[in-house]
Amino acid sequence: MSLPTLFLPPQACTQVAAELLVWQVDGDICSQRPFAEALPDAARAWRLVLPVEAVTVCLVQLPTTKARWLQKALPFAVEELLAEDVEQFHLSVGGQLADGRHRVYAVRRAWLAGWLALCGSQPPQRIEVDADLLSEEGSQLLCLGERWLLGGSGEARLALRGEDWPQLAELCPSPRVARVAPGQVAPAHVDEVHELAAPLAWLARQQ
Repeated sequence: MSLPTLFLPPQACTQVAAELLVWQVDGDICSQRPFAEALPDAARAWRLVLPVEAVTVCLVQLPTTKARWLQKALPFAVEELLAEDVEQFHLSVGGQLADGRHRVYAVRRAWLAGWLALCGSQPPQRIEVDADLLSEEGSQLLCLGERWLLGGSGEARLALRGEDWPQLAELCPSPRVARVAPGQVAPAHVDEVHELAAPLAWLARQQ
């Protein structure tokens, strides 16, 4: 069973505020509440999911993933891929691609610290990225109204608008699988389409 999950919206990238509306998912129940009110009881483990817009995803070749090496060498592996001083970022190693490269996620330390401070004495057990939860084979699209998430086994981890998909589709590995909310028009240039009654509840179940 998945942990209770709080999804930060894209607006969280520029606004660290206890009153910001977030999506709380607990089992099949989804509700939108201010962040401070959505925090689970202190006794419950929970998961915080960041919007992919808040994260820089780097693809790098790592000679080893041993913690002792990563602590020292990881900043050097990604510093040329970041537009700003690497010391301003918290770095985390993600999954490995078929060609041997790893995803490395960089998130601003001050920004993340701001959200964790709002958690008080009940910090999340896990922190993940929404698009990274789409981890199946091929290219995985989750269409959340005007905001779409792209993940899968390929390189991409991003949020996009529906009108951007036709230009990206040919660059994305097959099968291209789209999941849409009821009544939402299925995107073109995909191999499969699945309708989800509760898209965020489904996403929260992905590991």
